Amino acid sequence: MTMKHIIAIAIAAIFLLSSCENYLAMKPDKALAVPNGLSDMQALLDATRFLNESRPAAHMIASDNLYIEDADWNALYDVTSKNAYTWQRDVFNDFDTNDWTNTYAALLHTNVIIDGIGRVDRTLVNGMEWDAVKGGALFHRAMAFYELAQLFAKPYDASAAETDLGVVLRLEPAIDQPSVRASLQQTYQQIVGDLKGAVPLLPIHTEYVTRPSKLAALGLLARTYLVMGEYGQALEYANEFLGLNSELMDFNTKDVSLANPIEQFNEEVVYHSTAFGWPGLSYPSAKVDTLLYRSYADNDLRKTLFFEPHASDDIEFRGSYNGARGLFTGIATDELYLIRAECRARLGQWKEAMEDLNELLEKRYIEGSFIDFDAADAEEALNIVLQERRKELIFRGLRWTDLRRLNNDPRFAVEIMRTVNGQAYRLSPDNGGYIFPIPLKVIESSGIPQNK
Repeated sequence: MTMKHIIAIAIAAIFLLSSCENYLAMKPDKALAVPNGLSDMQALLDATRFLNESRPAAHMIASDNLYIEDADWNALYDVTSKNAYTWQRDVFNDFDTNDWTNTYAALLHTNVIIDGIGRVDRTLVNGMEWDAVKGGALFHRAMAFYELAQLFAKPYDASAAETDLGVVLRLEPAIDQPSVRASLQQTYQQIVGDLKGAVPLLPIHTEYVTRPSKLAALGLLARTYLVMGEYGQALEYANEFLGLNSELMDFNTKDVSLANPIEQFNEEVVYHSTAFGWPGLSYPSAKVDTLLYRSYADNDLRKTLFFEPHASDDIEFRGSYNGARGLFTGIATDELYLIRAECRARLGQWKEAMEDLNELLEKRYIEGSFIDFDAADAEEALNIVLQERRKELIFRGLRWTDLRRLNNDPRFAVEIMRTVNGQAYRLSPDNGGYIFPIPLKVIESSGIPQNK
């Protein structure tokens, strides 16, 4: 069978995946669906449409980085965008393509590869290629479970993780297994386990940043442990990442006259992915929160490189690391500086935290104008780092997770308020709206518990 046929079969299977239960209900012929060689498996991993270009986006429109004016709301045809923006209980309505189904499609993709590579002998000749394929599939699976957990499971709380519901853990391409939601602890254990399995297999750098690397796996490990509140572990992996790669862009070299001044695949990007394109995330519907925009100093180059003010006083975001209006959701070096700075501040290493932050920000301000940030103690350092984290990582798909994890601390808890056509909507820190409902079709066909 040719590679063309193999890819066609795998893609057809993914398009049929309209819910998690369909994954279970299908019974493909493995002789046809599973690629037979490492080059075939790598080709499936390089199918960027499924693994790199359809990352979840509902949380991006639900977070507090943007607002939609009434006129744009009334003209917006995308019901899913409207549902996410106002935190409705049935966000995904009856649409078959959504953040749940797209992500489980990616999981099917990776599990086909993980299952298939178990039947390929690793030899001295093919060892590097074998490692890269398996490591890449493990990384993609971990990323999928991580993203599902940020939308469809509670924020991680070590004291309740054994009993809180996580997501359905799909670990093989078999489709005849019952649907069961794992615990939140099991979910995060799977994420961490896959990533730790990927790290020794992957090369430090890859030819294409759409392919996972050791740096990408280390970065996602640091991010995951940060979300779990395991700051010592997050610091360890951030240190390992930055020990291998600490390169930052100097924003003074960027051309502010360009429509998209931050280029795609720039030197900070170690893993490239983008969010699924929702109409509600695009200008003119989506406008940058005014107070957030005003929080950037005038000599902060991010204020001009990230945003485009319009005559109507609307602010459009243009600073995606995608090099275009599509929103970057991958892993980049600047995030690891901020993870390390936050962990150091939380662990009492506040002077080192400020050193990390200043090393990053010096590259963001007009040359010669930056004055180092200083803090009197760890708490002040943490406040400064979290403020700069929001400003640096805007529209990366990280804000929703930050809101969730920081809401556990009264110092940083945020209530989001919106008014649409005179109707007020409110999302309080203890509101169940910080967990997205699983699509109703999945609940009806699988019988798994719905989020409350």
